[in-house]
This record gives sequence, structure tokens and C-alpha cells, in this order.
Amino acid sequence: MEKRNKSMCILASIIFVLLSSCQGSEKYSDAERISFSDFGAVVSLKGDSVVFDDILLKPVKIHLVDSFLIMKNRNTEHAYYIYNILSKKKIGECVSFGIGPGEMIDPRFVPSTDDNVWIFDKNRKVLNICDRQKFLEGEELEINRAITFEEFCDNIVFIPRKGFIASVFNLNNKRFGLFNLDGDTICYKGGYPALSSLQTNIEQIEGFINDFTANAEENRVFVSCKRTDLIECYDTDMNLIKRIHGPERFFPEVHQAGDRIETNKGTERDAYFFPLSVGKKVFVLYSGKVFNPQNHDYLKDKILVFDWNGNPQQYYQLDIPIFDFAVDEKSRIIYGLTDKPESHIVQFKF
Repeated sequence: MEKRNKSMCILASIIFVLLSSCQGSEKYSDAERISFSDFGAVVSLKGDSVVFDDILLKPVKIHLVDSFLIMKNRNTEHAYYIYNILSKKKIGECVSFGIGPGEMIDPRFVPSTDDNVWIFDKNRKVLNICDRQKFLEGEELEINRAITFEEFCDNIVFIPRKGFIASVFNLNNKRFGLFNLDGDTICYKGGYPALSSLQTNIEQIEGFINDFTANAEENRVFVSCKRTDLIECYDTDMNLIKRIHGPERFFPEVHQAGDRIETNKGTERDAYFFPLSVGKKVFVLYSGKVFNPQNHDYLKDKILVFDWNGNPQQYYQLDIPIFDFAVDEKSRIIYGLTDKPESHIVQFKF
């Protein structure tokens, strides 16, 4: 038994060395390489707590519409709690969880350019276009129009006069679906970056999990990956413009074992999260930390800023780590969600 255990340890060491060797020789052949120095001098931002007249419970997402902060909650009667950032008062609650009329199981807030509020009901594949004023006043949801998509989508953005772009799960080696204004599928775009360590389609899907945002005026879609510090810039027809790798240049560490996906514990790292369109720039949370499934540190203390062509612009170092954020471009304030020591909002002036 002792000899067998010793053999297993040797085998595990060999596998680790081989994996490390593969990572050392990997590269994205079509990507520009960047480092932290490309962002210029680090700008340190000091966070101040924002106190409202009512408790926040445990929000998981934050959005800013005009002077209203909209917090998405879980395990509550309503999905969204609405607060006036000027008066610091809670305005109301909206969108009931459930499967009945006007209720949603997994609502997703979709940025819009009109006078409505757009909420995507992921499980039903329905985008609800709602009366903005009634939503912001915390009244019963009034749906003006509903668009049903042909297939299940995750992230979704609206491109005026064109339609929608969404993450789709399929096995055709394309990551994004393009849909018309009625939710009908036009085509699939967005091939995976070539990487020798990811051999199967499932490995590619898991390795390049991403978030994205868009700006129709700039004719750009900005894609940021979660398991590799890779940025991709597309036009709004989802034609690739360029890829950018950095600032620490690491790669996905996933592999398929039968019908399961496993990660390389101790070396897998978190990268970019929740890119946000802020005028002519994109703000995105960055981690770079080694992922620990037993004690996942999901709080991040870095916001990196790019232009819509993926050029580094700014590096903000936060003194209070956060897990989601919204930006008031006019007032130059970042609103961040944190739960240390308990759930609250912090604001950073930049």
C-alpha cells in the first residue's frame, strides 16, 4: 500500500509539471499583450459608506438609472429594491419572484437607451419592456411589450435598429447569437481563441466563460473573460476587431474528465468580471487571484478602464474590495457592493 501511494504521488507530480509546462508555452497567437504598466500610474480611490433609510438585505447586483440605485436581491419577495441616491431613501420594491403573471424566476436587468426599463426573464426566454416611471416608483410592473427569444440566452445587450446580441450555449463552436428586434435568430458568431490546452468543445465553453457590454455609437462589443485575462473587441455585427491578453497573461485551467469539468486547483485564477459601458470607456472589475473553491475570495479591489478598442486607459485601486458596481459618469462616482463585514454600498469618487 505504501509503495502504491508513493507511485500515485509521483504520478500526480508528473501531471502537475506537465500542466505547468503547457501553461508556460501557451499563448494567444492573435492577441496583443499588455501589462499593468500600460494603464499608467495607479490611482488609489478611497471608499465611503452610503447609508440609506432602510436596510439593504443582501443585494447581489447593482444598477444605476438616473438618480436611482436598483439592487437585485435573492430569497426575498421582490427581486429589485429601489433607492434614491440623492435623498438616500428607499422608494419601493418591484418584480415578484415566481411563475405567475408578472412574476419572474431569474430576472436580468438589460441596459436600454429609451424611456423604458428592460428586464430579461431568463427561464422563460422573454424580454419584458416595462413602464420606466412605474418601475422606478416601485409600483406593480407594467409590461408594455414582451419579446420571446427562440433559444435560451444568458448575457444580452440591445443594439438599436439592429436587434440583440446574447451568449448562447450550443456546440457549434460559436459563443454569441445575433437576434432581430422580434427575438428571431439571425446567426451565430464568435469563434473560440485557439489554445492547445483546451481540446474539447466543453473545455472551450467553460474556459472562455465571459461577460460583455456594448456601445452602438462606438460600434463596439467588449468581451471580458473570467478564467483568463483576455479581452476581445468586436463590432456590433460580432466581427472580431482584436484580442488583448493581460495584464498578467494567464490561461484557463480546465479539463474535461468524462462528463465533468475539473479545474487545476491551486493554480486556476479569476480574471475579469462585469464590464460596464461608461460613455467612451469600459470599466471592468479585475481579480487575478488564485481561485479557492473552499474559500472563494469573490471581492475585487481593482477596476481597469479601457477604451472601446481595448486600449488601456486607467487603473483604479480600491481601498475597499467590492463584487459589483455601477458608475455615475456625470458625477464621477463609482458605487460598489460589498458584504464585508455586512452588505452595504460604498462610493468612490474618481
